[in-house]
Amino acid sequence: MGGYYRPAIDEAKWILKINKDDNLGARYHLIFIYALMGDEKGAKQLARKFKYDMQSTRFLLAFSMLYYYLRDRDKAFEYAEQLKARNKDIVKFTDIMCDENGDLSELDDLSIPEDAYQPDTGSDLYTLYDDMPMLLATRHQYFRWLQTSLKRMH
Repeated sequence: MGGYYRPAIDEAKWILKINKDDNLGARYHLIFIYALMGDEKGAKQLARKFKYDMQSTRFLLAFSMLYYYLRDRDKAFEYAEQLKARNKDIVKFTDIMCDENGDLSELDDLSIPEDAYQPDTGSDLYTLYDDMPMLLATRHQYFRWLQTSLKRMH
């Protein structure tokens, strides 16, 4: 799998090199690629560079996914707990991602503010899916695990 993502990783790293503040959001694509590849070292390096994002919906979801694929369910669960505390819409988002019929039209029902995008809300999850549909839509196994885990939490 790494060979398919290597050009994307190189491109994102180049963007981050020339655009230090990353107002294009390349870090969000890169963190999910690292998660899918099981590249803990790359993910941690990126998290150190963007410390302020470590508690964001996107990074928490990516780290939960990363540790799920590394078979460290305890760490995956820890990040999932933080994610649930950070973004109440993650439960509905996960239910939508697990829909047996593949009906993603319910993404429109997430609590999206009328005026603009806001981080750590339904609009963040909607935008995440809109930006990376193939990275997320093919992760049924992870989202089924996450769905079960979220229901076990208080």
